[in-house]
Amino acid sequence: MKRHGILSVTFNVPNDMISVVNSEGTLNLHPIQYTDSADDMDSIAHYNYINSLDGYNDADLGFSASYSQKKNFKELCASAINIANDLHELLNIFSKLPQNPPMRDKAVFSKKEYYRKALIDHVKLIHQNDRSFQFFKGTQHVMLNQMDESSLESRAKVSIKVHQEGLCYDADNFTDSFAEIATKLAENIYQSVNGEVNEHINREISRRKDLRLHVEMFKAYTQLQAFCALNLSRGQGETTRSQAKAIVIRYFPHISLQNMSLMLQRAPRIYRLLLLSNGDWRLIDSFEELSSCFFKSSMKSMVNFEIWLNLVKTGQLVDYKEGQLIRERGKKDMKQAKLDIVKSYFYGINEDFIIEEEDDV
Repeated sequence: MKRHGILSVTFNVPNDMISVVNSEGTLNLHPIQYTDSADDMDSIAHYNYINSLDGYNDADLGFSASYSQKKNFKELCASAINIANDLHELLNIFSKLPQNPPMRDKAVFSKKEYYRKALIDHVKLIHQNDRSFQFFKGTQHVMLNQMDESSLESRAKVSIKVHQEGLCYDADNFTDSFAEIATKLAENIYQSVNGEVNEHINREISRRKDLRLHVEMFKAYTQLQAFCALNLSRGQGETTRSQAKAIVIRYFPHISLQNMSLMLQRAPRIYRLLLLSNGDWRLIDSFEELSSCFFKSSMKSMVNFEIWLNLVKTGQLVDYKEGQLIRERGKKDMKQAKLDIVKSYFYGINEDFIIEEEDDV
């Protein structure tokens, strides 16, 4: 059976079922009748596989069959599909965004998808009316503000009782000594709340910087691979990718190889999305969900990424069976993208120059 690709056969007698499994799926067989034509018996629901061989006739036994095929792919998650649809809507109008797109105000938009919809609706409106972008309620300017931590430092203890005995004051009428301490405590609260807002902004700035670092690293690595390809010979099992890695380690031995490897998996996908907007970062900057880890964790395989990228580009989610075909088109696009990257740094590059492809980048 193994020669024919059959992995297992299971006889489930109590449930009248035979299951045949191969690498592509499972075939389930159920007997539907076993009759003795002489006695004109009714169909018997339960076929006794062991005791019914006497007088057996092929024509008397019938089976119903059902086949379930294994999925050779993992479907995109709903959140990734929703983000792709929103990116598609923004793709043709993102030029109306400011050079440094706004970020979500969590106090107004508790959920990221609410903010995406509001931002897209706003940009659509100003695009239709040919107006300039105006920040609206729920958006924040992305500015790096440093919180003054001096007000949060420990201070000398003070008396909790500042009013004279027998005198009663309310929130609108109190002494200067009360106001001094109350102001300091209120300032600490303000600085903490404002600091949390600033940290949210800082995280957003960090996300945008992180994506740019991935792309810059990818470009430099591609250029180094090309440099190795035309100047170094390669032994058995050696590639331009491994040569580039060896050179990086030679000159910078303390580099985090694990981090570099992870960035090399994410960066080409980030760059492919960036190319949809002709290198304009405003499209990617607009949605905080687009962190560097999103490009790997939300789409495990390269085929899924190509399907997702096509959804961003066309607004259509293709059948997963077409994934491999789209993947082949994506490889051609990446070859051209890498050639452009190399030509931006070196002269003397032929149009037919090709950098070796990795299996899943």
